[in-house]
Amino acid sequence: MKPMSQKAFILSALINKGKVSRNNCLRNYITKCASRISELRRDGLIIEPVEERKVVKAWLSNDFVYYLNKRSLRLAKMMLKELL
Repeated sequence: MKPMSQKAFILSALINKGKVSRNNCLRNYITKCASRISELRRDGLIIEPVEERKVVKAWLSNDFVYYLNKRSLRLAKMMLKELL
């Protein structure tokens, strides 16, 4: 089985969890998360960004979390099938 593309990884996370964070992308060596999200939006998905703040070990941490709109779920599943 070939490794997943960056776009497929993000799409899979959006489908399975309903969201994907920038930090999660970075942990999986995807440095251009916003670019991949932009491509998915151009393909017709409704993805909403939210900036979340967390306190981690006494530090304030900002992270962008992208949420998939439920109306786009069917389209996202079809797109993932094409990518895999």
